Amino acid sequence: MLNRRIIRGKVLQQIFAYKTCTGANAEILTEKLIEIFSPDLNSLEPQDTKKLEGLGKLALLQFNEYLKTGNRASEEGMPEEVIKATQSIMNQYDDLNKKDKTRILNRMVEDSEKISDHYLLVIQLIIELADKLAEHKKISGLQKNGIIQLLKQDAIFNQEITKRSITWVNDQDIVNELIVTISKDATLKDYKPKAEDEEGEIKTVLYILKTILFKNPAFHDFFEGKLLHWQEDKAAVKDLVEDTLKDFWQTKSFKLRSVSKNWDDDKVFMKELYLNTIEKDRYLEELITPKLKNWDISRLTVTDSIIMKMCIEEMIHFFNIPVKVSLNEYIELSKKYSTPKSKTLINGVIDNLSEDLIKSGIIKKSGRGLIDNK
Repeated sequence: MLNRRIIRGKVLQQIFAYKTCTGANAEILTEKLIEIFSPDLNSLEPQDTKKLEGLGKLALLQFNEYLKTGNRASEEGMPEEVIKATQSIMNQYDDLNKKDKTRILNRMVEDSEKISDHYLLVIQLIIELADKLAEHKKISGLQKNGIIQLLKQDAIFNQEITKRSITWVNDQDIVNELIVTISKDATLKDYKPKAEDEEGEIKTVLYILKTILFKNPAFHDFFEGKLLHWQEDKAAVKDLVEDTLKDFWQTKSFKLRSVSKNWDDDKVFMKELYLNTIEKDRYLEELITPKLKNWDISRLTVTDSIIMKMCIEEMIHFFNIPVKVSLNEYIELSKKYSTPKSKTLINGVIDNLSEDLIKSGIIKKSGRGLIDNK
């Protein structure tokens, strides 16, 4: 299931996606602004090209200043044409970014919640493989496995499968490829279920899950082609399938598991970390920049910049998460998503900055085992 480390990774990726969108929006609107003050080649009226060129330069200066600082420069003394054009372009830029921010947030939450579909798809695949193996007269005993038989008969499981349109009907190529793999497996070759050996039945199903499926390149290739974030989600999917099957073996009743231990809280954490880091971007940059000894923030990789801003925002905003926990989590993120040298830089900058922010009261922690400096 999803844990906070996976969630932080998802937020990092989506903030990166948002920054890519803002960059694209800036480029598109810069071109649009240039076009506004370009001579109209179809006009029959004489064109004052020097005046247009001068107005265009002023407009670009205004827009570039806004992109750099987030503040609208003084319009005093500016020609009316420049004021009108730059106001329109800046408003469009803000609107596009706002829409992108909301769209990316909604997609991140929806993709996370769809992990339930993914893990049900894997369980259904195990059933599909058992049926197909029997149909092809290869390891027919697997179809008679007690866990598989009970799952096929479970009303709640079948209801969820039907409601979510979980099926392998249109993906028989990967099913057939996995059948070939399983039929050659020495452990399963002569498998026959024994009524008195319930533990053996769950062990067999888990063996298929962990050894056959999740160690099979074709299985991962299939899901990568279907799911954008399979590399990040596959561990959570595997855990959910394993936990669900073990619980089903014990209770003989299917229960759909949540995507995390407390998804309501984790969803709030995901949304607030994403939104706050984006909305406080310039403030966080102002905090971090003085700690970058011999580093120009413009030379930082985008990923390192996002990681440091997320870490500081988490330390400030989430009172119940210890500072050291946040720091260690983001160092781990840097190992996965950034350069080999990034962890040293991030550790040094954030450790130093967090001490200052604690002393100044900007970082406040309260709760059991935490420093209460509210």
